[in-house]
Amino acid sequence: MRSRYPIPHDRIKYYPDLLKDAGYYVGNARKTDYNIGGRDDKSAWDTDKVNWRKLKNTQPFFQVINCTKSHESKAFGDVDKSTHSPAEVRLAEYHPDITVIRQNYAHYHDQVKKMDADIGKALARLEANGLAENTIVIHNSDHGGVIARSKRFLFNSGTHCPLIIRIPEKFKHLRPGKPGTKVHDLVSFIDMTRRSKRCLTPFIPARQTANCVRWKRSLGMSFLQRTSLLLDQISDAVPQALNRIPSSRL
Repeated sequence: MRSRYPIPHDRIKYYPDLLKDAGYYVGNARKTDYNIGGRDDKSAWDTDKVNWRKLKNTQPFFQVINCTKSHESKAFGDVDKSTHSPAEVRLAEYHPDITVIRQNYAHYHDQVKKMDADIGKALARLEANGLAENTIVIHNSDHGGVIARSKRFLFNSGTHCPLIIRIPEKFKHLRPGKPGTKVHDLVSFIDMTRRSKRCLTPFIPARQTANCVRWKRSLGMSFLQRTSLLLDQISDAVPQALNRIPSSRL
């Protein structure tokens, strides 16, 4: 939820400020609700757009990319023309197995597919610009789902956020497990800023710069685990890392 209560910014640093102090170019493609009252949301960032040429030539960088294709607002509307079959969706145990619920699930699967396509395009741009092997990609949501017993409900279905991290081979020493495996450790988003800073800033003095691109995917239904994508990108021998969002299980 949004909060605009004043914060003592002279004493509480905003994580883009910390990265800028470390020499990073920081961008935020339209993610809001950071709850930094007493300060304009754009003031901490160098840009509010995604400019791949700029990112390629301005390193190190940290970039947030926010996708709204799977936002709560997209979970509503006409549910009679979905490309996914209502008969084939898997319902959460706490939802009634009735036609209208299945139709809503199918409709939302359509939206998640669109979001996945946007993420695919971002990854392709990383590849095309020669940045993929220097970039840590973090994909996560900012809360649980939006239908009954998800968003705004303090159950696991409302607070469990999906989290996917891709770490290139050159930074394999940062991997918590083998590629493609699940890590069941409990993760909280309040740890992410600290971890990102620890991973990225040690490389700055040697100018082995680390770039970060973060993709945020707005969540709709928790069972679909809408997520945000964070692309952490680094150059040379520098690891990238992007993280953000509360209460998540890796």
